[in-house]
Order: sequence, then C-alpha cells, then structure tokens
Amino acid sequence: MSSHVSQIYGTLKGSSSYIILNSMETEISGNLNVLQNLDVCGNVDISNHLTVLGDVSLNSNVDISNQLTVLGDVSLNNNVDISNH
Repeated sequence: MSSHVSQIYGTLKGSSSYIILNSMETEISGNLNVLQNLDVCGNVDISNHLTVLGDVSLNSNVDISNQLTVLGDVSLNNNVDISNH
C-alpha cells in the first residue's frame, strides 16, 4: 500500500483568502467548478477535449499537432506560419 502525504490549509495573501493543496499528486473525480481565476504554475495536460466559452489569450508559443477548428472570428496580431509539413 502506498502512502501519500498531503497538506490542505487556508491562508491569507494580502486581503484575499486562499486554500492551499500541497501534494505531489491531487486527483479530483467528477466536476470541478472554478468560479474565479485559476493560476497554474507548471504544465497542464488536457488529454481529451477542451471547450472554451469566452475569450482566450495565448501569450507564448502554441503547438497544435493535429487539427484546429475555429467557429467564428479570429484575430492574429503578429506572424503566422501556415505550412504543410
């Protein structure tokens, strides 16, 4: 049987309250609703499907290795490489 050590605690940063999950691995089964901002420090793997309702800002490199489907308007404010590799 494996043993996982985790810490869950609350803290204040300035006048804002935070809940800290301090663990090497946290598994959430079911739905997770984040009602305000979500900051992730590290990699995020979305292995199946991502749907975004609203605006998206991508501030660095983006690699789309298969297919990108956009329904609606797109604004590209700098260089775009659309090539057949």
